Amino acid sequence: MMHAVELPAPAGQLAFSIVDHRKEPRFVCQGDVRITAFEPGSRHFGGELLDISNHGFRVSYNAEMLPSGAEVSFAHRFFRGRARVMWSRHLPDHNESGCMVLR
Repeated sequence: MMHAVELPAPAGQLAFSIVDHRKEPRFVCQGDVRITAFEPGSRHFGGELLDISNHGFRVSYNAEMLPSGAEVSFAHRFFRGRARVMWSRHLPDHNESGCMVLR
């Protein structure tokens, strides 16, 4: 009878692989961004823009995590508009969401 043995990952390496589903290159673009979430109800909060692509952006924030599929409006120093949340993840000290700009 064989038993699986779990070994810790070497320091500085992940214990699992990360599959990158990005279809477009990302560009660093930082700065404050104002988010208005419409579902459920309307709420406003600030965040930090992390990067952008031709059709979307990634934002970090300390508000309640945005659900996938939610529609938001955003305002950055250089651009503003509406976007759909494609994914969100909770990290120990903040949340991140990837959004697709609606045109």
